[in-house]
Amino acid sequence: MLKAPGTAVRNLAVSALIGLLLAGGAACAAHRAVSGLAADRSDRSVTAHSAGAVVSGLPGSWKRQRAPHLRKFRLQSVSCSPDGRHCLAVGVFCVWATCPGTHAGAVLATADGGSAWVRRPLPPGIRFGGYFVGDPTRLSGALSCAGPRRCVVLGWQGRGKRRHMAILLTTTGGKTWVVINGRRLGSGMNNISCPAVSTCFAAGSQGASVTVIKTTDGGHQWARLRLPRGTGFLTSISCPTTLRCTAVGAGGAYDAYPYAVSTTTAGHDWTRGIMPRHISPLSTVSCPTASTCFAVGSSQGPVILVTTDGGKRWRERWRENHNSIFTALAAISCPSAATCAAAGITHPFLSDPTRLIVATSNGGSTWTQTRPAGLSELLSVSCSRTLRCVAVGNWWGGPASANEFTKSGALIFINRHI
Repeated sequence: MLKAPGTAVRNLAVSALIGLLLAGGAACAAHRAVSGLAADRSDRSVTAHSAGAVVSGLPGSWKRQRAPHLRKFRLQSVSCSPDGRHCLAVGVFCVWATCPGTHAGAVLATADGGSAWVRRPLPPGIRFGGYFVGDPTRLSGALSCAGPRRCVVLGWQGRGKRRHMAILLTTTGGKTWVVINGRRLGSGMNNISCPAVSTCFAAGSQGASVTVIKTTDGGHQWARLRLPRGTGFLTSISCPTTLRCTAVGAGGAYDAYPYAVSTTTAGHDWTRGIMPRHISPLSTVSCPTASTCFAVGSSQGPVILVTTDGGKRWRERWRENHNSIFTALAAISCPSAATCAAAGITHPFLSDPTRLIVATSNGGSTWTQTRPAGLSELLSVSCSRTLRCVAVGNWWGGPASANEFTKSGALIFINRHI
């Protein structure tokens, strides 16, 4: 997560981690993350050939792709353009907060819906946090691609007291970048949504305060929006149009409850949503239409909420049918009000029967689910209007030991007909 080490943020991260590891995932919070840093200057084209494993039981089935071979590389986030062919995926080479150096990462790009990926360089000085900065479900960074080859990525630039938020813009699928200094905009943004190539909204923090920022010129100029007093900690935002957005996260005492706010006026006014009880903070939200949003969270196991009135009232739409204490849904993407795919994470040290991909093609009336063999986590999923989906994550191998993460690797799944 991109954030400054403020007291409120630290408390939330600590409570979230404790909740995941000790209290059955009750405080699982946000994701939709990215991380990445300058790789070398040469593009390396690597075809992610099919691994031959088809995940059945989902609408259209998911097919595993071999990620480009990058040593100790973990994928953390992906975003695809509306055509479903152009995507950026971001990952890191260092997973711990105590990692030396720059927490270097890489950006991968595809122009064919996920079959072939090219490694793209990032500008010098761009940095991203490590994987376990606070909580496995709270990664660092965010990205959103509103058009073919047009994406916005959030990161850090500089070191120590000179470190500040950086906003990275590309109109070339990551071949070239423009870096915007975000020092005055916030101490860290958790998620970003671009409903148009010119308009984006990002949700996160400004010190100990919650903030949403907005651009209407493709990311060059940004402004902070006024939020209602008492707005909870926002972890994700989704904007189906340039006027309508819904943001979710955590609220209440110790940020222990789900929270949602929505706007129909491009951020001039916000309305707090009414949430069901006994649900933990929400991780991610996806709004395919102006009235319909799906959000994922935890309630002694993965849970999916839905609103059909633009975020005013929320209800449970799906819940894992067993008490899954070490599992959470980390991401959801809904290309239409009828179709969604959600991805999940289990604690890498433990075995858990929860299925890590759930999908619906009838608005959530029924959900199909699966967990590919050997898969420990899927951290991000992006589905386009053409019903193409790309999910990224990682597998973990070896015993739970200090060097267990040396036996791991990135995974990419594609679904062309969800």
